[in-house]
Amino acid sequence: MYIEDIPEGNLRYGYTTGACATAATKAALIGLITGNIPDEVTIELPVKKNAVFKISHKRLENDYAEASVLKDGGDDPDVTTGLFYIFKGLYVTRERYKDPWWKGYRGCHAGGSSGKAREFRH
Repeated sequence: MYIEDIPEGNLRYGYTTGACATAATKAALIGLITGNIPDEVTIELPVKKNAVFKISHKRLENDYAEASVLKDGGDDPDVTTGLFYIFKGLYVTRERYKDPWWKGYRGCHAGGSSGKAREFRH
């Protein structure tokens, strides 16, 4: 396998799926906690450098927050480049906790749409 038309000089950096998902998660959780989803967030990468991500989509309603980041693979793209990574978060209030579906869950919860990973933390 080889790469044709390699640009001269350095390649443009891109970000991993995990970095994009982390940035979207951070933005939505900031929204749940403060009541305001930021336009951009900074995360620390494993190489101990900071990366700033623009938040592409924001939605905040009472105890629900949603934020997305557009994946940019740089000059070494993969099939996920150009996709939006969306985080949806919900704060389980005392009233919602009374509903049997939520029994056992308290605090902030993250969930994916159908076919996606779903995570709940007690």
